[in-house]
Amino acid sequence: MKEFKFQARFVSFEKNEEDEYFSVGFSEDEFNFENYMFFCRSYSEEEPEYTEINDQAYGGYNICKKAVLFDDKFLVNLTINDENWEINIDLKGVKLEKIVIEYLKFILEDKLK
Repeated sequence: MKEFKFQARFVSFEKNEEDEYFSVGFSEDEFNFENYMFFCRSYSEEEPEYTEINDQAYGGYNICKKAVLFDDKFLVNLTINDENWEINIDLKGVKLEKIVIEYLKFILEDKLK
């Protein structure tokens, strides 16, 4: 299992009315970042979520297997190219607004604990 950890200092979230999707992203910085995690899902609940970690090469549909949100961290289990990853995002530097949690619930459905 690959393990990866970074500290989030910025959280982005969007409800895109034109393209009909919800997205949530965590990164080290708003503009200059190497480490990030991105979640996205169409309004259509029939389509799976899209998840990406640091690069499109490490992204895909339905690769998130489980996500656990704590007050100070976000643990995410992914399967990328038949390899299991455990992502630990330190949330001590950010405050999650209630809307971010609602978007994550929609995007990840029952994968979010």
